[in-house]
Amino acid sequence: MAYGFAQDFMQMLRRREGQRLDVWLDQVRASHIPELQRFVRSIQQDKDAVLAGLDSTMEQWRRRGKNQQIKAHQAYDVWPR
Repeated sequence: MAYGFAQDFMQMLRRREGQRLDVWLDQVRASHIPELQRFVRSIQQDKDAVLAGLDSTMEQWRRRGKNQQIKAHQAYDVWPR
């Protein structure tokens, strides 16, 4: 049963199906598998970030990373020396 839940979560990741997360979380909670219960609690603590990851493409993450690099360089250039 735990293997099936793990496979289903991986499928959500690969297919970018964040809209399925709430149903998956409910099913895992109902399973009462201790290790998965801890995983569900972790997801709940930062659910917005998990949903963003499930709904984003790698290209969007690359762009975000590049934007953060640019901002860091701009901040460094402004810093008095």
